[in-house]
Amino acid sequence: MTTDSNSHSPLSNSNSAWRDIFDALRGKPHDYTSGSLWRAIMVLSVPMVLEMMMQSVFEVVDIFFVGRLGSYDVAAVGLTASLIIINFAIGLGLSLAARPWFRAGLERRIPTELRDPLGRPSY
Repeated sequence: MTTDSNSHSPLSNSNSAWRDIFDALRGKPHDYTSGSLWRAIMVLSVPMVLEMMMQSVFEVVDIFFVGRLGSYDVAAVGLTASLIIINFAIGLGLSLAARPWFRAGLERRIPTELRDPLGRPSY
């Protein structure tokens, strides 16, 4: 008697949050307007979480190697790392805030004959 080893895997369920996360990492398109809002938020946050994790690893490795130079050098690297994180946060916040305004401006310039039946631009 053989059993399917994947039947008990969390990835075997098509509605699994893990499946959605792995599909997001692979770049598989998905309609996030239907289904759970919390799952969509979690899946869409995966790239930013990965970016912040990689930035933290970069900073730890940087401090490890600079630590051989002296305490003032480590302090300079630590201060710079904090400023980089603040810069990322401000840049990301501004870009996310400006996107709806930019999109609305583009949609006003698209002629009505190029829109779909719901009034959205069809590119």
